[in-house]
Amino acid sequence: MKPLENHIIKILLILIISLASASCEVMLYPLARAFGNPSESEFKVFRKNFIDLQENISTSKIAVFPPGIVNDQKQEWQPDVAKQMAEIMQQRTAIDAYDISEMPDLEFTPVGRSQSRFQWKRVEAYSAWVAEAQPVPAGDFIMFTDFICSPDSNCQYVGGVNVYVSDAQGNISIASVINSKHGIYHRVQPDSFRDCAVMAVERLNRVLSMDVMDFYPPYGIG
Repeated sequence: MKPLENHIIKILLILIISLASASCEVMLYPLARAFGNPSESEFKVFRKNFIDLQENISTSKIAVFPPGIVNDQKQEWQPDVAKQMAEIMQQRTAIDAYDISEMPDLEFTPVGRSQSRFQWKRVEAYSAWVAEAQPVPAGDFIMFTDFICSPDSNCQYVGGVNVYVSDAQGNISIASVINSKHGIYHRVQPDSFRDCAVMAVERLNRVLSMDVMDFYPPYGIG
């Protein structure tokens, strides 16, 4: 093969690789949607809400609601753990937190096989409940959590923790999952409600320092 032909082939390969990399998010978008991820237009709204949270959290309060203890059979709520979580947040972060004993009026949603798909179903449910119930003063934020474990075992086996933040009108700014794929899970080694609360608080604090495009990457692919 002639040197010129070699050079042309190399240039074409570079162009193909560059184009494939640039469109990777778009190409994987249907796969992300299949696993329950929102549409890119919805992610744009979440990004706007996330930036609003970052800009206002230092001068606002966050209401911590009882976590949902959920699995494939049932859900229950733990008001005492909300108090623990708010105390942990006050001790370990700069967030001004307070607990609320009111339990969200959500229909039971089985966790199923996909924590991500369950997460986004709960985003819709929490958002709709806040929009209707208006449970906190305007200007405050709300933290919801789901602890994926057996209610009867006091969370001795933890499948994962989901963390959500909403404003007082139900606009979701944070939806995040923690499971055995994450370092914090192995560091805490959760086997109690309190361990789940610690992971949720630490995850929230970490997320608040992230760039919006790292937390909500294009097309949900990151």
